Amino acid sequence: ERDAASGTFRVVNRNSFTDLSGYDLHWTVLRDGQATQSGVFAGANAAPGASADLALTLSNLPDDGAEYILTLSATAKAGAIKGVPAGQGIGFNQFVLKPAKKAETTAAAVKPVRSGDVITATASGTALKVDARTGLVALSHGGKALLTGGAPNFWRGLTDNDEGTGVVKSHAIWKTFTEQRQVRSVEVSDDGVSILYSFGTGSVHWKTTYRLLTDGALSVAATFTPLRDDLPDPLRLGLRFDTDPSLTDMKWYGKGPQESYVDRLTGAGLGVYAGKVADQYHAYSRPMESGNKTDVRWLTLSGNGEGLTVTGEQPLSVNALAFPYEDLYLRKQGTWKSSDIAPHGDGSLLIDLIQTGVGGDTGWSLDGRPLAKYRIKLQPQSYAFTVRTGK
Repeated sequence: ERDAASGTFRVVNRNSFTDLSGYDLHWTVLRDGQATQSGVFAGANAAPGASADLALTLSNLPDDGAEYILTLSATAKAGAIKGVPAGQGIGFNQFVLKPAKKAETTAAAVKPVRSGDVITATASGTALKVDARTGLVALSHGGKALLTGGAPNFWRGLTDNDEGTGVVKSHAIWKTFTEQRQVRSVEVSDDGVSILYSFGTGSVHWKTTYRLLTDGALSVAATFTPLRDDLPDPLRLGLRFDTDPSLTDMKWYGKGPQESYVDRLTGAGLGVYAGKVADQYHAYSRPMESGNKTDVRWLTLSGNGEGLTVTGEQPLSVNALAFPYEDLYLRKQGTWKSSDIAPHGDGSLLIDLIQTGVGGDTGWSLDGRPLAKYRIKLQPQSYAFTVRTGK
């Protein structure tokens, strides 16, 4: 734990009968997810149910704009815990020592050109195309399409808890809004394109603004505005994109390596991770929401010499999958199994501000819904990110 007032750290022993002499206590400093300093607390111990301060002296952290995070962890010593091998991780916590500074850009925005219902902008080998009828976009680099779509998204592949708590009926309006959006207006300015969507009859507005910069970076900003106060809480707030199937590899700086959700993330550590997009789906007994990553600073998809990088103006909730996301939608039991899930067609990239928690106090009553603090508040919310194309 960290004492907010003094900035000091301590270890808490939650064992009832044994001290901490059977553990090695480690510290590691991460710079943008990569270890730069590390050590072991010599002789650190605490009696059962007690705590002890940790003597930690760090070298001065440079003011280089990077994010510095301290990881404190405990591993088992040989023979200390029956059945647990030496070096096995037992617990950890992480603390931001110095937040990252926002990278400033001097690149100006490119003026979009409209011809009928097609709006285009190009810069440094990157091309953006916006369909004024649908508000959907296509982003390419060197003539190769990498990212398409960009529809506002409020729905997810329902989990067992969602189904058991009746979300399929109580929150169905958000599935309808996700599938039945209306382009209310399209504004083309000297530096970008803004699409305003409306949902239902005076229910919700969503505005997405795209600005292509002269260095080829695409700046995306979105705002969610509920107009009614009697709507259920949305299951997610974000944009849904499709990715070219050639983008088979991913790397990210955020929680990992396993999937994480806002109420299921303390077991995932902040760091830099990599893997295949096809491996991000976890084969539950039946298809449901899977593969999400929380607290994502940036994520890269690559393959065949091309790629794209998404960087959040704030930590993002991101899900990259090797198949259409709708494969995870709820179907009649017995008709669709996780063994049926396989890479096909375009991949999916869901770039969210937030997704609701998975819940689970029960799976058959409203107690199974996420706790209130892990649900999405029905209030205006905004987020932004940048997409860069290229190797």
